[in-house]
Amino acid sequence: MVSRGRIGSARISAAGARAGLRRSLLFVLVGGAALLLSAACSEARAGGARGPGALGRSAAAADTSVTLPPERVGVGSGELRLSVELPAGYEVNEQAPSEIVLRSTGGAAVSFPGRTRFGAPGPRFPMSFPAVFAPGSGEVTVDLSVVYCRDKQASECLIRKARLVVPVTVDSAAPRGGGRPALRVDYRIR
Repeated sequence: MVSRGRIGSARISAAGARAGLRRSLLFVLVGGAALLLSAACSEARAGGARGPGALGRSAAAADTSVTLPPERVGVGSGELRLSVELPAGYEVNEQAPSEIVLRSTGGAAVSFPGRTRFGAPGPRFPMSFPAVFAPGSGEVTVDLSVVYCRDKQASECLIRKARLVVPVTVDSAAPRGGGRPALRVDYRIR
């Protein structure tokens, strides 16, 4: 016959086992995420990046979505200039793939006749993409995934995934910089 004390202690130890299991699962999940980031940095240091777009397919959606202030642009053929500022002491990783994807929605005010995707290691900012601006309004969306590190040895690497949304109005009265209209998209990683 089992005494009440033993049954009570069995319940306590079962509850303790469940709590321990929860802690272990949390450790595995958090540890797994750290291991994935560590593997990406190790792969980058070894020069084994998987190629353009690999990061975008394997990682989750944007960490953050930011609506930037509305922009007013002149009519004509021009460009979108994307500038990304990194925190002090960090630089873009030259080995790990970063990705940038442009999209225009809400009308035909902005179109991209050339490339709308960049996927390669070590992007250089500012970047320019050909654009055509027609009278009207809409939004330009820039999805970016940038891998950046504290130093050249990639001892501490981070990945920033962000969706930047820019409301755009295109009209002939808007100022033109140097004769060509330019839509500036500036983003600072904090």
